Order: sequence, then C-alpha cells, then structure tokens
Amino acid sequence: MGSRARHQHAAVALHSWNELGVEVSAVIPRFLPRPGEKVAHWHIAPWIDTLAYAFSWLPFLLPVAFLGDSQRRDYLVGYLVVLALTDVHRHYGFPYVYLDREVFRREPVRFSVFPLAMLAAFVATPLLIRRVYLVPVESAMAAAAGVVLLIQILRADRADLSRSRNRIAAMIVFSGALSWGIQLATECSPAWIAWGAILGGSLAIAFLRHRRRAWIAPAVVVALTLLAAVVPETQAPRMRDLFNAVAVFAGVWNIWHVYMQKYGILRLYAAKATKTERVPGWVDRLLIFAWLPLYLVVLGTTYRGEINRLFSRGRSFLRPLFEGIDVVASIAFWPAVLLVAASIGLFLYWEWRAHGFRNAPRLVMATGTTLLASTFLLVHPLKAYLAYAISHAIEYMVFVWAFQRQRYREPLPHRPLIQRFLRFPILTYVVSAILLGLLFTYWKYYGRWIGMGEQRPRAFGFTTYELVGYWTVYQSMVHFYFDGFLWKMRSPSVRAAVGAATDPPSESAKDAAPASGSLVRP
Repeated sequence: MGSRARHQHAAVALHSWNELGVEVSAVIPRFLPRPGEKVAHWHIAPWIDTLAYAFSWLPFLLPVAFLGDSQRRDYLVGYLVVLALTDVHRHYGFPYVYLDREVFRREPVRFSVFPLAMLAAFVATPLLIRRVYLVPVESAMAAAAGVVLLIQILRADRADLSRSRNRIAAMIVFSGALSWGIQLATECSPAWIAWGAILGGSLAIAFLRHRRRAWIAPAVVVALTLLAAVVPETQAPRMRDLFNAVAVFAGVWNIWHVYMQKYGILRLYAAKATKTERVPGWVDRLLIFAWLPLYLVVLGTTYRGEINRLFSRGRSFLRPLFEGIDVVASIAFWPAVLLVAASIGLFLYWEWRAHGFRNAPRLVMATGTTLLASTFLLVHPLKAYLAYAISHAIEYMVFVWAFQRQRYREPLPHRPLIQRFLRFPILTYVVSAILLGLLFTYWKYYGRWIGMGEQRPRAFGFTTYELVGYWTVYQSMVHFYFDGFLWKMRSPSVRAAVGAATDPPSESAKDAAPASGSLVRP
C-alpha cells in the first residue's frame, strides 16, 4: 500500500470514528441535557449522577460480595478492571492542564515544579534502592529540607511573587555555588552543597513575602541542619525504608483525597441549591469521615493479618497503630458506633432544616456514600477497598468529561489543543482509556497473574512491575495535588461548568459553597 493510500485509509478510519461520535451524540440528548443547558439541582442528569456518583460501586461489589475472598482465584477479572481504572483516572485531568495554555498559565510554577520534582524522584528511586542501602544522615536531612523548600515555592506561586521568581532562582544558584566552594575547601560531605542552595532559596522566599510566618520554613531548614550535625551515622535510614515512608504518606493522602472527592460532590449539590440556608460543610465532612474510628477498631482487630499482607510497605508504620488499637478496642467500639449514628442523624436534621428533604441529589449521594461506607463491615476489606476505588475513579472521570463538555462546547479564542481532540469524544475518552488500562495491566501483571510462567516485561534493567509501582506512588501525588486546587469553585470557569452561581462565594458563605473537596474547592 502506497503512502497516499495509507493516508486516505487513515482519514477514512478517523472520519468513521467521528461519525460514530456524531451518531451517538444525536441519540443521547433525549436522555442527556445538551452542553450549556441548565439542570436544576443535579450536576449532569439525575440518572448519570445516581449511577456515576452515588452508586457506581454497586455493579462491582454486588456480584463480588458472593464470591470467595481471594482476588487472584475468585474475581481476578474484576480486580484487574478496578486497578486499571484506578491507574487510568489519575491521568485523566492532565490534558486539561497541559493542552490548554490558559489553564496552565494560571498556576505555571505549580504545574511545572511539583511534577518535575516527582518525576526526578521517580527516576532516582529505583536506582538508589538498587545501589544504596543506607542513606547518610546529612543526605536524608537535606532531602527533608528540600521538601520544605518545595512547599515554599509552591505556596509562593501567586501574584505577590510572580515577578520575583528570577531573584529566587538566582539566590538558589548563588547559595549552592558558595556552598560548593566551601565544600571544596573543607572536604565536607557534598550534601552540604544542597544545604546551602536550599537555605538560600528558603531565605529569599521568606524575605520577599514580607510575612512573619514566612520565616518558619527557613527556621525548619536550619533545625534540620543542626539535627544532621548531631544525629550519629548509626541512625542512618535504609533507602527502602525512606521510600516506604513516602508510599505510606501517599497512601494516607489517597484516603483523604478519596473522601474529599465525595465531600466535594455533596458541596457541589449544596452550591446548586436555590435555598438561602444550606447545610454547613462540617456536617457533610462528619458524614463521610465519622466511619474511620470504627474501621480502625473493627478492621484493626479482625483483619490485621490481611491488612499487613495487602499493605506490606506500610507494615512497620502500621504496627504501632495496631498496638494502640489493642489497648483501646474494648472501650472504643461503642463510641465509634455512636459517632457514625450521630453523623447520620445530624445530616438528616440539617438536610430537613435546609431543604425539607427535597434536595434529591444530596439525599441520593449521601445514601450511596453511607451504604458504601458500611461495606467495610459487611464484606472482606479488600472488596470494600476496591468498591471505593472504582467509585472514586468513575466519579472523577465522569466529572472531568462533564466539565470539559461544558467548557469546550464553543470554540475558545485561544484555540486550545485539547478542544481539537475533544471533537472526537469516542477516541479521546473511551479508546484512550481502554488502551492505557491495557498497558498498565500488561506492565504490572503479565508473567505474574496473567500469562503465568512467561517472562515479565522489563525496561531499563527493571521489571515494568517495579517501575509502575514507583510511578504510581509519585504520579498519584501529582494527581492528588492538582486535584486539590484545580477545581476551585472560586474559578468562574468551574462554577459555570457545574451550573452553580456565577459569583464566587463570599467570606461569610464559605460553608455554604463547596469547600475543600478534591473535585470542587473554593
């Protein structure tokens, strides 16, 4: 086949996909409001919100609940589908950031520095774990100081320092060069070069911010420097232990992220309510988070062995927690049950007071969330965890689809690249998700759970299973971080896309508007 024929064949195939999208979109409007069409109370449509937000976990958990408890033997296909969706959804919001320059320019440092830092950590981790057993104390403390500086830089990505970025960068380079000179003269550890650059950058940011609390970060950097000088080398941590600590941190952040996404959806519905009196934010938070003490008491005593097996990286960190649970389990069970009951009662009281039980979206979402929360007490914890995972992934992917469907319904003046891709919705959303999910499944499980006995795929001298494990930890934190501020309800584009009032909430109405959710934040 000649070059011209191949191009014609590709054009016909692409046109066919586009025609398919057009045909689907011609049928769907009977059940789905058109982009820009106002929908009272609900986000997208009653049936989509119910299936995608409130009960997306049910089609997975209902059949799996009656199967055995071995994910490898009893429900491997469902297990792999959930994990593939989990991997895919974490990448779903990136095109919005990096293929729309208007979005990227809102937070250029945040969208650049943090992902690059996580990418550097991803590249370095497998090499260091393989080559370095113990990490020198001064290097470990320098890494901790680097995290402090990173937080400073991310918090300073605002108008007050937008014109000072070059000064900060110059100060970091100058301080690092000065420390390098001192290191060459004194033959001390090379880690002190990093110390000098970090302290110089931290001091520069604190000086430019003109706030007293801005000096807390340089003080922490100095404290870590002094600590590095007094801690004996016999206390040097293992490289693998440091990574496990990062993985545990990412795991805890993931729990917060999943819960706050559900909270964000509840607050989205509150923002769309027409009543002037709305349910306070703390009531919704309590409804979602009140289950955690009960989980700790019940799961920490009943399924301890399973938890240690499933979360092996966090075993050393979970041990003290489990020991504490053993001490209080006998007296903490009923208070934990009462806390759950109180959270449900308070939600119903405030819902009646604010809406008279007429806000169907909030009632449906609260019902689905509460039933999902109870599954940890009814089925094997891994099944409940997977139900949460698939619920979270579907919520996010549907929200991103609905948001982009609204934002890019008409050509924008700056002509973002993402808008051109969205002309082919089947390719953009469905085909890309399937291909990425298959890739992650192959990289992680071929030769392990699929095609057992076959050689596992490798890249750069490592198995792809190892590399994807490291990638998951660092890339997930980028997803969590972006999700914490990307969908702020103060943004006019976000408020317009979800159908809330066009004016941002006032200071006195912060609890009435979506707040601190991972999907919608003020």
